[in-house]
Amino acid sequence: MHPEIAVRDARAEDAEAFVRAYEVAWDAMACPLVGKTLADLASLESRLESFRSGLDRSSDDARILVAERDAAIVGIATSVRDGESCELRSLYVVPGAWGTGVARRLSEAALDAMRERGAAQACSGCSKPTAEPGGSTNAKAGR
Repeated sequence: MHPEIAVRDARAEDAEAFVRAYEVAWDAMACPLVGKTLADLASLESRLESFRSGLDRSSDDARILVAERDAAIVGIATSVRDGESCELRSLYVVPGAWGTGVARRLSEAALDAMRERGAAQACSGCSKPTAEPGGSTNAKAGR
């Protein structure tokens, strides 16, 4: 049994933990594809500023969510609603939490928030279908 996962809106005090979780997840997924780490592409300071400015722009129609397990951020998701449609813009889970339901919980929470605001359809993309434990969240959701 996996420890409990809590999903909530990101807060300003999450900045460094959010950016670090994003980096670990991105590096595990994208570094093998692009040959560079996230730190190679953008400084920690610029990523912290990007998080803070995104948080300033969040609203009921643009959400930034985190998943926590044992008080650590293990996943992040962003979603935006535009009229009756919404987009799950990002969904990253740290490798240690792959296969534990974190991606499913985050995507459900993000889409539920947009549905509550009137979205009737959603789209998302997947950079790399995963063959890791738990498989692709998009495949499991029938996307």
